[in-house]
Amino acid sequence: MVSYAIKTCILLVSAIALADVATAGQTSLGCSDLAAKHGVNITYEDVVTCYDSIPFNQAAAKSTIDSVIAIFNDYYISRDSAMTPFLAKPLQSDPVDIVQKLRKIARASYTSDRKFHTDICSAIASLHDLHVEYARMF
Repeated sequence: MVSYAIKTCILLVSAIALADVATAGQTSLGCSDLAAKHGVNITYEDVVTCYDSIPFNQAAAKSTIDSVIAIFNDYYISRDSAMTPFLAKPLQSDPVDIVQKLRKIARASYTSDRKFHTDICSAIASLHDLHVEYARMF
């Protein structure tokens, strides 16, 4: 289920990623191939190839992860519940320390913009909280 959500996340941002690369004046072979399909027969692998071709920007990643950590650390009202084991139904799930997961992402070394954002999507999806969603903004 998480894999499907991540694939959906990647597919949803692919068009925006194409526009972002085009407006930045960068040429990306993977995204050029995707754009050449004119929206017909686009596969998940096509989108991954495009997304993997987008250069990783350390400064933008730091700003992003710092903001996401701050939001979850300061404003996520379900943080204590998410970390509590053995909650009663229907709130049962494994405890998740979202801030710890996000800090681990912040310390990790990335070469792929897609992998960075996919890890954030996965961490947030692990909360199983339908009130929370991560969508990359351009």
